[in-house]
Amino acid sequence: SIQKGPRDWSKDGRFVLYTQDSPETKEDLYAREASGNASPVTIAATAAREFDGRFSWDRRWVSYVSNETGMNEVFVQPFPPTGGKWQVSSGGALSPRWREDGRELFYLTPQGEMKVVSVDGARSFSAGPAHTLFHLEGVHSGLPGNTAYEVTRNGERFLVNFTRRTPPDSSIS
Repeated sequence: SIQKGPRDWSKDGRFVLYTQDSPETKEDLYAREASGNASPVTIAATAAREFDGRFSWDRRWVSYVSNETGMNEVFVQPFPPTGGKWQVSSGGALSPRWREDGRELFYLTPQGEMKVVSVDGARSFSAGPAHTLFHLEGVHSGLPGNTAYEVTRNGERFLVNFTRRTPPDSSIS
């Protein structure tokens, strides 16, 4: 059976973004109207894995992770798709999240760095250079679909899912 997994709702409640496994193309990304009446919209369905999709708050853009370059990287494309696509990260990335106004996109690196890029999506799409905000140890970011963190609408606070390392119990001999 084909596995499907929801990843995001558009903020207007009109579309659901989801992944679907395929023997030919691995994990792919689709959107569907929440009413379920229309056919699915293909966001990304290639020989690479595409996952962890998120709508921008205004639903004009979709961010997602793909390993098409040989490692997981964050990409952005218009919604509905037009054929345009932009790679936002380099050196590996997971878990893209949008600031509410669409002016920033956050993601995690495999080294546990929280990065942010400035985004201009008014007419076309462009992203500035990535800046490291802070470093996290023990964050759960390696699994597709695993919510490693969420960011507040204004991009100023983060809720992070991580494993706390406890020091060894010194009372045991």
